[in-house]
Amino acid sequence: MYIALGIKPDGRRETLGFWLSRAEGESVKDWEDGLDGLWPRGVKRVRIFIPDDLPGLEEAIRKIFPEADWQLCGLHVVRNAPNKAGKNDRKALAQGLKAVYRAEGEGKEALRKLRER
Repeated sequence: MYIALGIKPDGRRETLGFWLSRAEGESVKDWEDGLDGLWPRGVKRVRIFIPDDLPGLEEAIRKIFPEADWQLCGLHVVRNAPNKAGKNDRKALAQGLKAVYRAEGEGKEALRKLRER
């Protein structure tokens, strides 16, 4: 199941929609249909999408909401980054990225510590 959440300019959060995926998985067409369904619910402008890195989703977002910015979900970046590091460095990288992700404010101190490793 996939859920679209929105944050209004006044900070209120709202569930915009939810979808059950089919056994075949996701496609650009599936995502386009879901995103198109947001228009009748009153979603006319999106400033930024922060999704998982699901197949076809970015392409569908670019088509339906071309003015919106895109940023991969930070949690998924933290989870996936160690897989791109050398085997001996994975644990330290994962710990450092978690510290940055969980840091209060901008996390500059946690990021500095990660760079020094």
